[in-house]
Parts: sequence; structure tokens; C-alpha cells
Amino acid sequence: MVKRVIEVWEEPNSVTMFVRGSGGRKLLGPNACLLRTFEAESTFEAFATHNRLMGWGDWTPVDGVPDTPFTDTDPPLEDEPE
Repeated sequence: MVKRVIEVWEEPNSVTMFVRGSGGRKLLGPNACLLRTFEAESTFEAFATHNRLMGWGDWTPVDGVPDTPFTDTDPPLEDEPE
């Protein structure tokens, strides 16, 4: 499996999580602050890790929604500053 870097950003009224290079930074306001980064191999792992690091407890996927592992065949990621 391929690991992707996940970024967690905080804005005045929200916390946002996305894969680094996915273009998510374009959606952030000027006052956004990077809280943390971590690596994950799938969307489920990303959400579970995010909840644990935020102190929100265990994360449980919605019934019937499949996990999406990250792969080498995913669309190419954009270059973003570290």
C-alpha cells in the first residue's frame, strides 16, 4: 500500500483534513493554520488517526461505505510547499 501525507488545518470556525497535494489548500482562508501532518494508507486510516489525535475518540465508518486505499495509480498530486 501507498502512504499519503494527511494535513489537518484549523480555521476560525472549522478543522479541515485532506491529502497533501490534492489541491485542498486552495480552499483554505488566509487565517488557516496547519495543526499537524501524519501518514495514512487509506481514507479509513486517515479518519481514525485524525479522530484519535484530536482527542475525539474512536472513529467508526458508516455502514456500507468501503475503505479507499491510496495507490500508485491515484491521480498525480500537485506540488505544494512543505
